[in-house]
Amino acid sequence: MFAKFTPKLTRQLQIIEQGVQAAGDGGEPDLPKMDYLDDILKKYEENFSHHLKILVDALNYYAAAESVALLGLLSNLDWNKNWNRDP
Repeated sequence: MFAKFTPKLTRQLQIIEQGVQAAGDGGEPDLPKMDYLDDILKKYEENFSHHLKILVDALNYYAAAESVALLGLLSNLDWNKNWNRDP
């Protein structure tokens, strides 16, 4: 889903950048658009973190219950232990 939305984000950033360049050195970016794009990216990051936490929890369960071979994958996905924190 994020890959489908990336071109739209890129176009919006290009439009904002062109507006700043057209305004000259003292030009300000369109702050409402920048805030909107920032909110969208934060929502994607929150959703990604949530779903990765679910995946890590499931892998941890299956590594304990079924196969120890999954522990290597689990350690690679959970290398910084951030996904186990509750938001």
